[in-house]
Amino acid sequence: YSSDLVRAYNTALPNSKIHNLEIKIDKGLREIFIGKWEGLTVDEIMESYEDEFINGWRLNFGCSCPPGGESVLAAGDRFFKTLCTIGERHPGACILICAHAAVIRSFWSRIVGLKPSDYANGLSFPGNASYSVVEYEDGCFTPKDYSVCDHLGSLATFVDERIVEKIDK
Repeated sequence: YSSDLVRAYNTALPNSKIHNLEIKIDKGLREIFIGKWEGLTVDEIMESYEDEFINGWRLNFGCSCPPGGESVLAAGDRFFKTLCTIGERHPGACILICAHAAVIRSFWSRIVGLKPSDYANGLSFPGNASYSVVEYEDGCFTPKDYSVCDHLGSLATFVDERIVEKIDK
């Protein structure tokens, strides 16, 4: 399964070819809609929306809603419900889901029992090209591994030091 956004689809593609499986596109796996921030670079967001980005998105992630966008909780709820539907369709099966960092982080925060006010500090954003593992049975998710990056070797997720510097102040 993949989000309908191209970066997730391109992640699913090699696995679908290796296993000769069709990629099932599901908009419920899509990344959070970030409203006025859509299409902007981090520099552009910081220039025009620094306070909302730092104090909302970075420091209060679980209660955040980008200007004109979808709230983190709404996106996480959409993602959670989509994974429940997929789990019900495929009981006992191993399923690859290719999705995006914000909805994955929101989903994981929920299944490990964090309150939305603790989402920002409870879990980091999953690394680019990382994988996470959960088990699903009878409407419940059991967390196994979060944001595993061992397979990436020396590759690292990009961290914008300007953002870290502003948060640390």
